[in-house]
Amino acid sequence: MTVRVLSIPTSDHAYLRRLNAALEARGVTVESAPPPYLRWPRNVLRVRRSLARKPDVLHMHWHVSDNAWVTRWLLSRRLPKVWTVHNVLPHDRMFRDDVAVTLRYLQSVDIAVWHSVRSLEDFRNQLARRRLDSDWSAEDVVIPHISFNGLWDSSVPEGVAKRRLGLPTDAFVVGHFGPRASYKGTNKVLDAIDSDRSQETYWLIFGECEDPSLRLRLERSSQDHERLRIFPHRLLDHELPIWFSACNLIVQPYRQVTTSGTIYFAAAFRKPVVAPPFGNIPDVVRPGETGWLANEVPEILESIGEARKSVDRTRAMGDAFHRLVDEQSHPDRVAGAYVAAYERAMG
Repeated sequence: MTVRVLSIPTSDHAYLRRLNAALEARGVTVESAPPPYLRWPRNVLRVRRSLARKPDVLHMHWHVSDNAWVTRWLLSRRLPKVWTVHNVLPHDRMFRDDVAVTLRYLQSVDIAVWHSVRSLEDFRNQLARRRLDSDWSAEDVVIPHISFNGLWDSSVPEGVAKRRLGLPTDAFVVGHFGPRASYKGTNKVLDAIDSDRSQETYWLIFGECEDPSLRLRLERSSQDHERLRIFPHRLLDHELPIWFSACNLIVQPYRQVTTSGTIYFAAAFRKPVVAPPFGNIPDVVRPGETGWLANEVPEILESIGEARKSVDRTRAMGDAFHRLVDEQSHPDRVAGAYVAAYERAMG
């Protein structure tokens, strides 16, 4: 039987590109529709037309609408529904009570896909602290975040990348990717740069920044620190290899997170990661093997110091990170788990 899936939203996000391609390789027919935001009426019409073609499964990623009426309408459709809970709360506030909307999703879909057991438990604990009911009607399924290995050219030599960015080829470079908003912990990276007395580390902060105050601090810090390079703009696929290949280590000190997709970018480029023990991160960031778990600035600097002691060991940790992600999250394996989830929803 061929399963016909309507996937919302359409996006050029690496996760959806990789997942939809892997599903189609397994014979699943995937149609994508845009997020039905009421401020874009044509998008709502396109979703209605897609639903009229009667897909077997509606698969939603993230919070697909910023309008309560449209959200209720979409969740009330009488067809099997799967929701991948990338984040229990949207990165940008969308409703007066985003927790209540998240619970509505969990009460309305057949299958809720979590990227780690820890993420599911963290949300139940969050509800308990608010004295809210932590039971819902969706069946919880854990499917790891899909691997990005092989999605980009990872063969750019480190020295070539460093020269392209104006860095010494023998420099130890720490990178931070995607400073789009404060939840990414970019301010902690900047605090670490301010506190770094070693004068041995170069820093790269790259990727789109949508927060005006954070962007202003990035610009001021780049003026104050000659070893800091920033590029707070969106990077195209062919540009990513230069920035990641120039790094010896990636630091992602999230303030809070349900699922980190960014660490899978680092794994694709064989770069070990320093990140806090939140969400799905400890599933693949194993201290001393594939990276370091650190939350506060002193711990981050200590981890960077360890990585700098032996560049060869750090490089070997990046290779181990790449292999571990491939074992846990190979696209074919993840797609197979989703097909099983679709069948459970339809059953």
